[in-house]
Formats: sequence, structure tokens, C-alpha cells
Amino acid sequence: MDATQLLSRGPILALLVAGEVTVVGALAAVAWHVWQQNQNPTGGGGVAVRAPAPAPGGQPQPGPSVTIPIPTQPSPGPTPGLRTDPAFINQVTTDINQEKTALEQLEWRIVHNAGLAVRSYIERIVLPAISRAQRAP
Repeated sequence: MDATQLLSRGPILALLVAGEVTVVGALAAVAWHVWQQNQNPTGGGGVAVRAPAPAPGGQPQPGPSVTIPIPTQPSPGPTPGLRTDPAFINQVTTDINQEKTALEQLEWRIVHNAGLAVRSYIERIVLPAISRAQRAP
């Protein structure tokens, strides 16, 4: 289907397409604006802080702003990899086994109830329909 066939269907479809393009364009503009606001304007890893206003009758503060560097090194934390202490491993395996047992019980209930539903459907619907069909001449 080409554009002429699309537009020949009526002005409503053209208005809907134009509205969709407008909405997507507006969302893209908002996303671009938010992304630009989150960019670091100083570029040096620091934060610009304005100096306090001078006290009345006092000497003016030198310089309009002061840049305070922010450390770029991450704070020390846990090293990558799995913990291997026995207490942690024991607790994790116990939690996993409890969750696995609960999931297996839920799966069994679902399968068992589905089997009962199929059996009930066959006994109440299918078998009587087959019996009626066999008795009919």
C-alpha cells in the first residue's frame, strides 16, 4: 500500500498519522532536553558552587564561584565474584531449596487441577455427546 492509497482512505487517517508523528516528536524533544540537563557541564568532574553574598559593609568575596572537585575513584566495596564462606553458601542453598519446593508444589497443583478439569470435561460434555450421537439413527 503506497502513500496515495493511505491518504485516499480519508482525512481521519491522515490526521491520526500526523497526530502520532507530533506525539513522537514531542516525546523525543522532551527526552533530548532531559538528557541534556543530566550532562555534566563542568567536564572536569567538579561541581560549581556560588560564593555567598558579601556581608553589608564588608569586603567583597574574591571570585564569583568556586569549583570543588569530586573524587572520581569508587568507594571500596565487595569484590566481584561469589562469596564462598560456608554460612553464606548454606543460607543461599537453603533459600533456593525452599523456593524450589514451593514452585514444585505449585506446578503439581496446576497440573493436577488441569487433569481434573480435562477429566470432568470429558465425562460431562464429550461422553454424553458421543452417546447421543451413537443412539441417533
